[in-house]
Amino acid sequence: MHPLIPWQVWMACLLFQFIYVGYAQLLDSNQNVNLLRSYVYLYFFNLTYVPLFIWSLITMKNVNWNPTKHTRAIHLSDIELEEANKASQVTR
Repeated sequence: MHPLIPWQVWMACLLFQFIYVGYAQLLDSNQNVNLLRSYVYLYFFNLTYVPLFIWSLITMKNVNWNPTKHTRAIHLSDIELEEANKASQVTR
């Protein structure tokens, strides 16, 4: 029996994942980045993602909707007024 995806493709994807994460970390941060810690977090995420995804598929029919009651109305003019007050306090 032949696999659906050859092992070379799996290895290329794995290698790309590690290179891409390191490259993105170096480009995105303005400070020192601990690449080892980043890879440990990535590995932990990958280990937890699959079981959580399977659990979500199993329990997707168990929906208990609790609507959120909104008790405060905020208008755009309120936000603009607050931003203007902050700006005037900074210039003083």
